[in-house]
Parts: sequence; structure tokens; C-alpha cells
Amino acid sequence: MCPITPIELLSTIILEKRKLRSSTKRKKYRK
Repeated sequence: MCPITPIELLSTIILEKRKLRSSTKRKKYRK
């Protein structure tokens, strides 16, 4: 397991936030 770099963490957080926003728009896709 490689250590996650701060840049990777930041990008992943941004992606998660984007997914959350899109998920709120579409309630059809629910995990």
C-alpha cells in the first residue's frame, strides 16, 4: 500500500464533493 500524497487526497476530496453534488441532483443512483 503506497502512502497517499496530499495532492492525491485533495483531488479525491474534490471528486467526492462533485459526486455528492451530482448524487443530490439524481436520486435515482443511490448506493
